[in-house]
Amino acid sequence: MANDPKVRLLYEDFYQQVGVSAAWTPPAKISVYRDALTKGRTTPRPRNSAADKARLARIADKAPEVMIKITGRTRESGHLKAHMDYITRNGEVGAETDYGNMKGKDAVADMHADWSDDEIIYAGQYQFRKAPLSVNMVLSMPPGVDRDAFRNAVRDFVDAELLPRVDVMVAFHDDTEHPHAHVTVRGRQHNGKTFNPGKPVLQRYREQFAGALRHRGIEAEATPRYVRGHTMKSERSHVRQMRERGLMPRSESAAIRDAYNDLRRSGGTDGRKRPWEGAARARHAGIKHVYSAAARELAASANPADRELAKKVEAFVQSMPSPAFAHDLYKQALARQLAERTKPPPTTTKQRDGPER
Repeated sequence: MANDPKVRLLYEDFYQQVGVSAAWTPPAKISVYRDALTKGRTTPRPRNSAADKARLARIADKAPEVMIKITGRTRESGHLKAHMDYITRNGEVGAETDYGNMKGKDAVADMHADWSDDEIIYAGQYQFRKAPLSVNMVLSMPPGVDRDAFRNAVRDFVDAELLPRVDVMVAFHDDTEHPHAHVTVRGRQHNGKTFNPGKPVLQRYREQFAGALRHRGIEAEATPRYVRGHTMKSERSHVRQMRERGLMPRSESAAIRDAYNDLRRSGGTDGRKRPWEGAARARHAGIKHVYSAAARELAASANPADRELAKKVEAFVQSMPSPAFAHDLYKQALARQLAERTKPPPTTTKQRDGPER
């Protein structure tokens, strides 16, 4: 994989231009940047800037990763009311809005009436894209962080990114180990457009929220999983909830059947191509090359802090897991089960009941 031309093109060569930031620059942005650089529409980025080395240090130290997740969208008035009641614990938990702090059932009812008016106002206006009444997000951090600093960081993020263009309702829940905030965003922005953040926007939100946390004294990072050497997606919450109820998602049962069919074939060959796995392996190899190149360059620096960072980066590279995919894990688990079933039963010798004569 080290000789893969795609790896060299996207990471090894790109490292010479921008330094270690090549590891967390998406391949699509690499192509755009190179095209703009060739046509003179942009200037070269600084290599291994102080900000890039600080981020590399957080990655090597495995700083806690922030989470911003869209948990759902409310489409009609009753659903919005149920959601607002849930995040405020039927009015017992205070909420922060652009109108100020609010608490109690009457305050929640007033907020619900205001937002649910959109269902009536835009009902017959077909020139507007249909929007949900709200987009519901959760911002969270691992256990152990300072909860007051976490609250302030959430407020900083909401004030800077959301409130200037859309109504927001924030409720903090302190009844779990994980500090988290329910950030409910009105589905229609001030300019009438739909609030509909996609993956790039959510990643930008994560980075901004991580910066707000660091500003409040909490070490945090917001990197894609491939930057940390992980190739498998985390399990979705609804899939986990189904499994807890004793149900198996259709996607999982289909994946298990696919893995079983591969095992039945001669040699266990894959029945269908999985180009995304090849791309993930290539990206994984390229990122390791970038980190190793950065470690070598930092180790040769006259700055003791750079040399110390080089040791951390090299240790991090050694600890990066090998690429793993759900299909392979299913095949390994099924192979172990089949091996157990075909294993001959242990032989036993008959014991005499009476004493030896």
